[in-house]
Amino acid sequence: MAYEALMDRLEDIELNEIADARASQAQSASLSMSFDLKFKMEALRE
Repeated sequence: MAYEALMDRLEDIELNEIADARASQAQSASLSMSFDLKFKMEALRE
């Protein structure tokens, strides 16, 4: 029983790490798109 609980906990930790990595990638992509949009808007004003 303790082994199963330990394995479940390990799986939870691994899944949380994957979710955190994906969230970080999404945030990074969002910041990049935001910068790109601001740059294009400035270019249109010129």
